[in-house]
Amino acid sequence: MNDELERAAQNLQIPARISAAARDVLAQIAPAWRAREATGLAVSAKVIAAFARANIDDSHLAGSTGYAYHDRGREAYEALLADVLDAPAALARLQFVSGTHAIVAALTALLPPGAKLCSISGPPYDTLRMAIEDHPSGLARAGGVSYFEAAWTSGRAPSEQDVNDALRRAPDVVFIQRSRGYAARPSLSVDQIGALIAIAREHAPGATIVVDNCYGELVEVREPTAVGADVIIGSLIKNPGGG
Repeated sequence: MNDELERAAQNLQIPARISAAARDVLAQIAPAWRAREATGLAVSAKVIAAFARANIDDSHLAGSTGYAYHDRGREAYEALLADVLDAPAALARLQFVSGTHAIVAALTALLPPGAKLCSISGPPYDTLRMAIEDHPSGLARAGGVSYFEAAWTSGRAPSEQDVNDALRRAPDVVFIQRSRGYAARPSLSVDQIGALIAIAREHAPGATIVVDNCYGELVEVREPTAVGADVIIGSLIKNPGGG
């Protein structure tokens, strides 16, 4: 990398002090880059192995009538996704137009009128919060769902006391958002999600754990389902779609 940097500095006539600073930065971030590359290789191997186990071949790419009768491609693709995402089953359909749509569909299925939904990762991102609580036709107002959330200290870390207090209200569904969304907090790692799930299992043992995994797919070798999440939901226009 330093050789390429030197050539670029010479070609672009970059001052020596700036190229020296760039070399220092490269040295500082080198361990993080190596860790990222190692994770990328491990995830790639996991995905390739899942393709092999699903026996994906060109016949799975054949067109269909859309009625799903004998749709080998759909069945194999969903088996592949389930394997990659550490889940027993997967549902991937064109009828879900976005990650937010899929999340709201899942929450609607899990939350009958009178049920309680608790977000223990702070407020969800704006459009999802609109669908859950703020819009008149959202889950809370139109669906009769009670919604509450645990605060995050300074927006960057969960307050364990607030999480415990929220869970003692016996929610039917516990929601965790992996991505930071528009908040100042860092995104959550799988280990951090696992720790939150352990707290939820202790204080709300009957709750279904739902993780919004958008932007989090394939960035670690494990997915939230590997640490106890009951349902994870993502978006095919993001990481799984190569974006």
